[in-house]
Amino acid sequence: MSDTAILLDGISIVVKGRFNAAIFSPLWLLQQNLIGVNDFTDANIEVITSDFASFSTPWLALQVLPDALQLTTTDPADFERVRDVVVGVLNALPHTPVAALGINRQVHFAASSAEQYHAIEDQLVPKQFWENLISLPVTRSVTVWGQRPDNYGGRVQIQVEPSLKFRGHVYVAHNDHFDLTTRDKQPATRDEVWLASEEATPVEASAHKIPDAIAILNTSWASSIKRSTDVVNALARIECH
Repeated sequence: MSDTAILLDGISIVVKGRFNAAIFSPLWLLQQNLIGVNDFTDANIEVITSDFASFSTPWLALQVLPDALQLTTTDPADFERVRDVVVGVLNALPHTPVAALGINRQVHFAASSAEQYHAIEDQLVPKQFWENLISLPVTRSVTVWGQRPDNYGGRVQIQVEPSLKFRGHVYVAHNDHFDLTTRDKQPATRDEVWLASEEATPVEASAHKIPDAIAILNTSWASSIKRSTDVVNALARIECH
């Protein structure tokens, strides 16, 4: 994204499952060789209880709930480090039941002008249909689901909306969701997509799925980052008319 003016680029890895938040601390990460001594020394602990843990190092933020583990960074140079910490945590807790994995990227980029800013929203949601129904239609949010390009269960979700953090910027959220199951084939039509959604049942958390989560982080990481980058670049290339 070298030609795109990025103001904020962050990534969160979320693991759904069953977690004991009290286990997690900067000291525990240090003992697992997942952070360095300087990270441990500079760590800021917000709270650690049996139900909730929240702390950060200079480059990593971690939160744990009974049903979710989330690690975040806002420096693209540290994206892979976060991935490696999640892999290390899963390896260190092989008996922890897990049910789903998300590789979630959030980008705020600047439109080149006010005209391009509006051209982006008009490309995603043409206004001709709405102009006869409501006055001065504007796009508030667009969410699109796509099917996984691999044999894993889940979806790719992309959300685009005006940035609430930075005026004149566009917010893009790319959610690579894996439910830690595999499929013989992915839906091939929109009707099949909706049918699969209607028939979907909650995925049971199981420690047997940890190897799948680790494999995904190791083998699907690069394609997830590339796809999210391609999405942002495609939006940034939309031209004014």
